[in-house]
Amino acid sequence: MTPSGSYSIGLAFGKTPSLNTGLIYRQVTEEDVWVDDSASSQYNQWVRKPIQATSFEVMRRPDGLYDPGAVIEYNTHPVVAGRGSAIFIHVWRDSGRKPTAGCVALERTRLSHLLAWLNAYRHPVIVLGQADNVLIVK
Repeated sequence: MTPSGSYSIGLAFGKTPSLNTGLIYRQVTEEDVWVDDSASSQYNQWVRKPIQATSFEVMRRPDGLYDPGAVIEYNTHPVVAGRGSAIFIHVWRDSGRKPTAGCVALERTRLSHLLAWLNAYRHPVIVLGQADNVLIVK
């Protein structure tokens, strides 16, 4: 389930060496994963293989779902095991016909425009709410 609340938007990521964005950008590799194993000391963190976890999200996905994307800073400072992990803004799966497992998904072109517009120095946040089904980015 997508968490409700106001969260910082962290770094942007994708397959290309650079991206048109005002966020800090990180190129994903085949070795990059986001740990969602709540028993791991690496829970809710982006790490490079080898890892100490049994469950994780592959950041360089063959389906392009995370190309590009951005981290929603949910349960990151501090990390609380089992509270939720790997909450991103990413590309819609099947043109928005399938729900996410807690992330925010946008059509690829709109996501690219959003990432180009965001500026890390302005401390962008996303406000998520279940009842109104509204996405607000400040």
